Amino acid sequence: MPHVRIESLSDAQVEHFLQVYSPHGVTLWRHLQGTPQLDLYRTPIYLKMLVNQADAAGHIPEGGQPCSPASCGRRCNGNGGRTIHASAG
Repeated sequence: MPHVRIESLSDAQVEHFLQVYSPHGVTLWRHLQGTPQLDLYRTPIYLKMLVNQADAAGHIPEGGQPCSPASCGRRCNGNGGRTIHASAG
């Protein structure tokens, strides 16, 4: 049976992903950089869920756990509920 191994993204890769997939990427990166939550978002699937939730809600989701497919449609847990302003970044 085939196996898939997902490697963690580097800081530079996370920053680049956020800038490519979110108009608020620079602000998201500033809020995640150097925090324990950054380790939760080192895979593209969790980063994309974070971007979707942050862009829809206008702020970084609250909590300390990454969102899951089941919870992301309702409430995604992330990093402190900080507001993202469209003009930032």
